[in-house]
Amino acid sequence: MFWERKKAFVEAEAHCVVELPDGSLIDNTPKPDGEKQILFLADPDLETPDDGEMGPANRRLLICDDRMMRDWLELAEKRDAIMRNVYEGNDAQSVLMEFMMSNNQVMMRFP
Repeated sequence: MFWERKKAFVEAEAHCVVELPDGSLIDNTPKPDGEKQILFLADPDLETPDDGEMGPANRRLLICDDRMMRDWLELAEKRDAIMRNVYEGNDAQSVLMEFMMSNNQVMMRFP
């Protein structure tokens, strides 16, 4: 599934859909934002996670030349890695401290 964030970045998220016998795809998840159209792209190399495993991380691509958005994407990548650590059973307190330190490093770049 792809999301475009208003001229800032594009994000790809692994998502499960149902393929009907006629080849059409059905997304049966709730759409709290009221999306009427969603773009899906099959990835034959993507493996389905086992029960209890976290799915693959989202992929993001910056589509603007903006320092704040670059920093935001860097933080998003770090947040994803930290959340993966928590999900995999690592100590939540040390993971939170790691995120706070990363966040502070990025925030110090701004006057």
